[in-house]
Amino acid sequence: MTTITLLFPDPMGTALGACAVQAGARVLWVPPEGGSVQGFAQYSGMLPCSSLADALARSDLALSYCPPNAAFDVARNVTRHHFRGVYVDANAISPVQLSRIQELLAQRGIPLVDAVVIGPRPGGGRQARLYACGEPHGVDILKNAFGYTDVDVRRLDGPLGTASALKAAFAGFHKTSHMLAAICHALANAYGVGGELAAEARALNLRVLASPRNLPDVAARAWRWEPELREIADTLASVGLPPDLAAGAASAMARWTALRDVPAPALTDVLDWLRSTPQKPASGVAALFVHGRFRSPVALQDVLGRVPDSSPAVLHGWEPLGSAGETPLALRPSAASVEGLLVDGLSPRDYRAIDAFADLQCDLRPVLLADGRQAWAYVRP
Repeated sequence: MTTITLLFPDPMGTALGACAVQAGARVLWVPPEGGSVQGFAQYSGMLPCSSLADALARSDLALSYCPPNAAFDVARNVTRHHFRGVYVDANAISPVQLSRIQELLAQRGIPLVDAVVIGPRPGGGRQARLYACGEPHGVDILKNAFGYTDVDVRRLDGPLGTASALKAAFAGFHKTSHMLAAICHALANAYGVGGELAAEARALNLRVLASPRNLPDVAARAWRWEPELREIADTLASVGLPPDLAAGAASAMARWTALRDVPAPALTDVLDWLRSTPQKPASGVAALFVHGRFRSPVALQDVLGRVPDSSPAVLHGWEPLGSAGETPLALRPSAASVEGLLVDGLSPRDYRAIDAFADLQCDLRPVLLADGRQAWAYVRP
């Protein structure tokens, strides 16, 4: 029996795990520290483990399926434990990023398979393709692990990075076309001709443009699609192709990151978020989410010269980036949650003072807190 440690059991990752269980594999996962078993994971036949070290010590494969900006950190965490199996990176990352992961794993003698998933969430007759290249024995194990299920493992000839390049080419068209359709519908709606635009698209069989009702689902995935598009831009640039289209789509997608936790957002709201220009909030428009040492009244006093009104807050889907001493306000997407404060009544002068403590590569973006309140937060693209 093949044993797999699944790293990051989100809905797609869990669907992959469920198919492997159906094929007879044993799939392990590690619940978030201090958290409960996630609903979709506990019903898929996957087995929770008390620690990552325990799971890896028992596994033939470690299958990483996570947001692309977390891929390197996930691989690095695996190298800190005793693991003698094959590492399968199934993330939407650039070949350049994959080579960094390969160098990291090689230091510990861990073989690597470059894999990508294309298609719908597998199960119930919906089939996804999992393209793989790299360590031949690892690809064999991967094929056997999924057997004759709705995950069709296809071997690719070529060096490591071949599968990642395929994903970048496919996802570059798929994600950019959806973003372009959203921008075009936002423009049409601004002039009251959204219906006419959809009708013309249907007449010309332009399916992406003809179906604006799908855009709220796209917006809900923006938190994950944005970093994927940035990886695609890097991939294009690495072979001398213009990265501007993918980079522009990523920047536009960033305007939807606050809609991640909004259940079934209305199409009008989705289009309105695109039309709003990201800028530093005016005082009283929205509060700022802070965390780490900024939860201390002493820290706020030192920076602002006063202690503004605040209340406890929790933000799902993000985690602090680096140590508190390095980037005290920076956040990055993840499966974790971060506790902090919602600070009210900040003035433009206050924001200038806080900017001095933010990472220069951070953006100030709207986010949605666990209790439904909106806020601004410093995040790393």
